Amino acid sequence: MKSLGEVKAAFAKLPARVTIQQIATGTGRTVFGVRNWIADKSLGFPEEDPPPGPRGVKYRLNHKVVEWYEKQSFATAERPTGPGEVAERARIARPRQARMNTRELGHTLGLTDDGVNYYSKTYTPANSEDPFPEIGTDGLRDWPEVREWILRRAEAGRTPSREPERDELGLTPRQREALDIVLEADQQDQTVSPETLAERLGLKSPDSAARLLRDIEEHVPEGRRWRPSGGRHRPAALADAVGISRDMVKYYAKTFTAANSEDPFPAPDESNTRDEAEVKAWIERRRNAPRRPRGTLTDRT
Repeated sequence: MKSLGEVKAAFAKLPARVTIQQIATGTGRTVFGVRNWIADKSLGFPEEDPPPGPRGVKYRLNHKVVEWYEKQSFATAERPTGPGEVAERARIARPRQARMNTRELGHTLGLTDDGVNYYSKTYTPANSEDPFPEIGTDGLRDWPEVREWILRRAEAGRTPSREPERDELGLTPRQREALDIVLEADQQDQTVSPETLAERLGLKSPDSAARLLRDIEEHVPEGRRWRPSGGRHRPAALADAVGISRDMVKYYAKTFTAANSEDPFPAPDESNTRDEAEVKAWIERRRNAPRRPRGTLTDRT
């Protein structure tokens, strides 16, 4: 992963029209990482610039790519190394592969190979209650497990070393602040969504706000309790709705089945749709579940 200055310097040496391979080289990403940018229409990656080259090679305008890159949250002046930045990358990444090698994990998380290896050497089963996911015999690691491990550690890192003070309702200061916002909205006949609460509290992710809303639910008037709107989606739309890739949906569905798991991935209906809220709840349960022994993939043997 290159800094913004390094990216600009690299593109200054490239031609006016660049290929996907040149974009990958210039940004320090893999080709499949660039293809992910192109595939995610919400990112607004620059369109192709006709005409194509020999053998149908597609080009994009150099300056348009640089302008797009500068606007992205991951385009920083320095290399991202803090745990919060790594966690944010893990949260928003949409890799197409469910299992990756060290180099691919590094590209996805904005880390060097040494950065990934630091985790595996520092957080081992011998010295950590929550070791870094084990590498398989194929030389790959399970991306969902790596993602959950990083988010788990980031969440733990935000937890004070001592038990936070609680008020008469048993709420932490942050939970009480959330409750006050919800009750204030209730006085105006409004319901607070995770997106609104995240904005009011300055949280990076609505997911954290949704957890707060669940924590304070018993203190909120019944008619003002937030409920996920959700809906049912086919795999591609479901992946977008819950923030994972389509390949990861397939991975979860094949790995965590009713035959080998006490908590299987929600099954599809006859139209191949799944309930968004159920899938989000399942992912949350898996993220918060105790670590299983090394080499154990399912709940049943």
